[in-house]
Amino acid sequence: MSAGYKKRKEKMVLAKLYVLDEMSMIGRRMLGRIEFKFRDHLGNVPAPHGFEPVMGQKHFVLCGDPKQCPPIGHELIHQHGEYLGKSQNKPKDVQGVPHGAWSINKLTRMGIAVRDSCEDVVILRKVHRYHDFDESIPPEKCSLYAEEAAKFLLCTRGMADCTWTRAQRDWLSRSCQTPLAFFPGMQLLVCAYKAAASSPV
Repeated sequence: MSAGYKKRKEKMVLAKLYVLDEMSMIGRRMLGRIEFKFRDHLGNVPAPHGFEPVMGQKHFVLCGDPKQCPPIGHELIHQHGEYLGKSQNKPKDVQGVPHGAWSINKLTRMGIAVRDSCEDVVILRKVHRYHDFDESIPPEKCSLYAEEAAKFLLCTRGMADCTWTRAQRDWLSRSCQTPLAFFPGMQLLVCAYKAAASSPV
């Protein structure tokens, strides 16, 4: 076991949430390859009866705008059915799929299984932004708003650069019940982040 492999495995075991961003550029086979790497590092994690175990049975978020750039050389993530192309999951000038690797059809099927395991959907139909000053907030609540908003910004910045803590994750998963969610323009934004932080696989 190489030092790099061991380091990656340790990080994957400790991680509580995985974020797959720019979903429009992730094809079905790419999702299958991600799942292959999960099993290579974490093994076959048991799943409830009747379910295909995916993503190491960990929480994950698949996010992005499906109307943006499509995957290069891959099928769209929302496409159904078996792979019908001519590509094969093997190096050039090699006969057959290498030992231990998945066939292109299995990569596709596993990508579909990962995609279909996403049960909760959050659609943001409007851009919500935090403002330091909002005339609609009563003066006596401005300090509370500022305090809660500072926590929210710190938490979401941590999500962006992967430095957020378990305590911040727990706070965000409860944040729809905090005062911040009751201020104008903030409820949908806060609850969307809450769904991303707390939705199960």
